[in-house]
Amino acid sequence: MKKFLLITFILAAVLVAVFFAKQKTGREIANENNPVSSSSEIIKVAYLPKLDQMKFYLDYIEESGSLEKNNIILEKIPVDRGTDNLVLAGGADLRLGLLPGTLALYLEGQETRWVDSLFNSVNNLGVSRYPKEEVSSIKTAALTSFGGNPEILITQALKGLGADLGSVEYIAVPSNVGKKEFLDRGRVDFTVLGSRDFIEETGIDEDYYIFETSEIYDKEANMFYVITSSKEALERNGEAIEKFISSSRKALDKIKTEREEVISFLLNKYDYSQEKAEIFYNEFSRAIDDTRPPSVEVAEEMRVQFQASFDSENSNRDVSNFVVSY
Repeated sequence: MKKFLLITFILAAVLVAVFFAKQKTGREIANENNPVSSSSEIIKVAYLPKLDQMKFYLDYIEESGSLEKNNIILEKIPVDRGTDNLVLAGGADLRLGLLPGTLALYLEGQETRWVDSLFNSVNNLGVSRYPKEEVSSIKTAALTSFGGNPEILITQALKGLGADLGSVEYIAVPSNVGKKEFLDRGRVDFTVLGSRDFIEETGIDEDYYIFETSEIYDKEANMFYVITSSKEALERNGEAIEKFISSSRKALDKIKTEREEVISFLLNKYDYSQEKAEIFYNEFSRAIDDTRPPSVEVAEEMRVQFQASFDSENSNRDVSNFVVSY
């Protein structure tokens, strides 16, 4: 009996050992086959989901394998407003958005940082109740940005059209739908919409004058999209942020060189027509080349512009710490 129990015990021990050995082997095999391993690092990115360019960029960088090769897991955080503030509060590592708003926050004393450039704006379109020759009739404008100086997006557009900035009142309206409603009700005369799709879907171009990005923003306005972070995020997660930037640059290079592959991606991902996919691709690939890399010279140039446009007591802040080069 004792001999039987001993044999049973030994067999049970062997079976348990085999079971855990198989479990370990299974985990090892899973790690080998699964690109998201325990060594992967998570990067949280805050962005404005209504922007067609931004949505495409994040989808492409995620699905093209650029992040996977650097063991980076992308956590997308869609935010309707306040992307900079989310990064400053520690809720995200990076923010994707226009450069001027982030610099404005820096000049106000916040520890924002410019870490890379992405592409120029092609989908920020001016919408007006008046044609360009009657731009002096614009007295009210709807804006969206609540970070930094909220008038930047609008004032640069109105400046590009030749409007009298001193005679325009700004009204905060936090959505494209809201902006259209304010236009329809006569509450505002002008706004900037960040979605060509929204304009086409609502037929807003049939009721108002539409100004292309090139008409409202010249190159000196520096209205291009960038990757920004904060001093705290760079100290906490700097290595992963550097890997993300490397992945981003490779993805953007691939977009410029792999035309047919990217157009196929647009067709399958967003159900675009062939014509729409080609137009979007042509605009986006040009927009990549239409930016300026992070530099103290560009930041200082913009600081001087801000000083002339806005009466800010912090507009003399040294911008050398604002720029982080990789």
